[in-house]
Amino acid sequence: MWDITMTRGDTYGFFVSMVQDDTGEPVPFDDGDLVIFTVRARQAFPGQSGNPVLIEKQITAFDGGEALITLLPADTNNLPPTNGNVYAYDVELRKPGGDVFTIITSSALTLGAEVTRYDQ
Repeated sequence: MWDITMTRGDTYGFFVSMVQDDTGEPVPFDDGDLVIFTVRARQAFPGQSGNPVLIEKQITAFDGGEALITLLPADTNNLPPTNGNVYAYDVELRKPGGDVFTIITSSALTLGAEVTRYDQ
């Protein structure tokens, strides 16, 4: 689990990478890989309804074999309130051959209240 706490409406970025389970050696992302960051109000289960994707970022370009995931103000500014402003997210890797790996399992994205609000 890798929980994130940030202020609603701020910019927030973080790098995601992968390592070998048995050796801890880095495994760089390759051309053709797709890293997907997904946020929902709560964890998703098969057959569940009423839990739409609130944020999705698809990363296909990698810096030094890592994926940079950036949340922009518009991504979180108007998210509907839920469960104390705690949302569920995960990060998944899809390889060109069809293999799928969950890099970050379901974790919490907590949005703190904004005090200084910049509205245009």
